[in-house]
Amino acid sequence: MDEYKLKAFLSIHIREGAWQAALLCIDKIPSGEPPWNWFKDARNWPEDKKTIRLSLYSSTSGILKAWPKEYDPDLVTLCKAITDRDWKVTELILCNSRISNDGWKNLITVVTQCGLYSLTLYYSGLPRPEFKYLCQKVLSRDCNLTSLNVSYNKLEDKGIRFLSAVLTSAKCKLTSLNVSRTYFESEVFQHLCGALTSRNCTLTRLNVSFNREEDRALKDLARTLASTKCILTSLDISYTAIGDEGINNLCEALTDPKCKLRSLNLYGNWTSPSAVNELREAMDKYELKAFLTIHIREGAWQVVLLFMDELPSHNLPWGFYHEMWYEDEDEEKISSSSYSSTSDILWAWPTEYDPDLVTL
Repeated sequence: MDEYKLKAFLSIHIREGAWQAALLCIDKIPSGEPPWNWFKDARNWPEDKKTIRLSLYSSTSGILKAWPKEYDPDLVTLCKAITDRDWKVTELILCNSRISNDGWKNLITVVTQCGLYSLTLYYSGLPRPEFKYLCQKVLSRDCNLTSLNVSYNKLEDKGIRFLSAVLTSAKCKLTSLNVSRTYFESEVFQHLCGALTSRNCTLTRLNVSFNREEDRALKDLARTLASTKCILTSLDISYTAIGDEGINNLCEALTDPKCKLRSLNLYGNWTSPSAVNELREAMDKYELKAFLTIHIREGAWQVVLLFMDELPSHNLPWGFYHEMWYEDEDEEKISSSSYSSTSDILWAWPTEYDPDLVTL
C-alpha cells in the first residue's frame, strides 16, 4: 500500500471510529514508513532510541507510539482503542502534539478505565489545569499508571508542587517520572526532594534534566539520596546548571552507604577540574558499591567473594566496610585484602544490604 492509500485508509477508519482497523493496519509497520506529517511525533521522540526503531503499534508489546490527531482532534477514537481490554495498549506515547481541550478531558478521563501503565505526553502543550486533573486520576485506585512522562511541558513551580504532593500519597503507584524541561525553579526542587523521602513514595526513576536546579538544590538532593527512605535507583540531572558546590554535595551522597542509586546522568554541567576529579573518585566507589550490593542482595556470594579476593581494603567503599577501620589489633591484617582465599580471612561484610546475614 503506497503512502497516499495508507493515509486515506487510516483517515477514513479513524474518522468513523473504526480504531480496530487502524491498529491492525499500523501493527508491525516500521516508524519510517507512514506519512511524515502523520507520525512525525514518533520520529521526534528523544527518550528511547530502541522505541524509535519499533513499529508504530505492537500488539505484542502493547506500545502505541503515535496517533493522527488531525483526524481525531478530541481523541474520541483513540480513547475507544485504549479502553477496549480485548486489545493490548499498555504504553501510549504522544509527542509534539497539540491536543484540544476536549481531547485532554477525554484522554485523562479514560486513564482510570484502561490498561495503560505508561503514559508519555512529551512536548504536548499540557495545560496546568488538565495536569492537575491528571494527577488526581493518578491517585485513583483504578489507575494502573506506574510511568509518567510530562517532559517539555510548561508545568512550572505550581505544577511541580502539586505533583510532589501526589507522590507522597499511598494511592500513587508511580515508579518512574520524567519532568525534564518543565521550567521549575531551584526553590521548588526541595518539594520534590521532600516527596522522595516520604514513606509512601514509590519512585525509583527520576528525570529532572534541563531545569535550573543549581547548587543550592543539589544540597537538598544529596541529603535526600543519603536518606534510608529514598529508594531512587536512577537519576538524570543533566543540564541543570550544577557547579562545584553541587558536585561536592553529590559526591558525599554517592559514597554514603544508604544511597541506592545505580544510574546517574550528569552530562552538560560545567565544573572545575578539581570537582571532576572528586566526582571521579566518588563514582569509582559508587560503581564498586553498586556492583557489590546488587550481587549481595541477590544472594550471589560467590561473585562477591571472588571480587573481594585480594582487593586491598582501602579500595572498598568506606560506608560498606567502616568496621574494618576501627579494628586496631593487627595493623598488618588491616592493610591486607578484605578477603583472602589463601588465608580464609574475611574482614568485613556490608550488613546494611544483608541484615539477616542470609547471603553471608
